[in-house]
Amino acid sequence: MFSIIPFQGIPNHKFSAKVPIDGGNTLLRFRMTYNDIAGYWLVDIYRNDDLVYSGLPLLPGQNILEQVGYLGVGSAWIVPRSRVMEQWPSETTLDSDWYVIWGDSDAGDK
Repeated sequence: MFSIIPFQGIPNHKFSAKVPIDGGNTLLRFRMTYNDIAGYWLVDIYRNDDLVYSGLPLLPGQNILEQVGYLGVGSAWIVPRSRVMEQWPSETTLDSDWYVIWGDSDAGDK
């Protein structure tokens, strides 16, 4: 199952979302930051108030959670909503031009 997570392009923004992962609903908390020097978004992911991953870059082209699949937080992709002029979400285009798609842990294997 796949879900669109409502990431917003607001630095230091914190929000929670129930994400369907591996047949259950998992409450995850997110904290967004923008790296001005490198020009990309980073997200911290929390489950049950425990930090699961810190500084995950939101870069398209692959399952951004593939290297931490053992953490049981599913899989995620950054995909353009339509044709975009940039390689990854900028400071102003994350919520307007890009989707964050979340799926099951083995979604990339199907």
